Amino acid sequence: MNNTQKLQFTLNIIPPNSTAQSGKKLGTIINKKTGKAFTRMYKTKQSIEVEKCYYAVLYQHRPQKMLTGPLKLEAKFYYPYRKSEKKSIVKAGKLVPKTTKSDCDNLSKQFTDVLTKLGFMEDDALIFDLHIVKYWAPEGKIEVQLEEVEQ
Repeated sequence: MNNTQKLQFTLNIIPPNSTAQSGKKLGTIINKKTGKAFTRMYKTKQSIEVEKCYYAVLYQHRPQKMLTGPLKLEAKFYYPYRKSEKKSIVKAGKLVPKTTKSDCDNLSKQFTDVLTKLGFMEDDALIFDLHIVKYWAPEGKIEVQLEEVEQ
């Protein structure tokens, strides 16, 4: 009997260009007791804002029951066309592969971290099959499909 869960939904937002990786800064801190310096990572304001946005739009899609592994995740990030896009492409509504920043692997990191924190899954390490694509498109959105796979 198949008791696996499958979630599929669309987030009607313009995907962020900032990621968790681009949103970290190094800072040096001096320990007052020992006088030794150590380095610490800080999230930037932009990275924090992206995370808040993800929380807001993903919250309503949380499953009643947390998904358990192994998991497949497919996320398609659609960015609104650039002003420089050819008119023929815009008129036809074609998808154009986005080969500029942010990198697919960096996009997935912050996204899967928020999915985990919101209770979609216990740990993003349960994702064994990850498919991320990014396009220039007529409108901004993120399409998500997350599913458990039978063992």
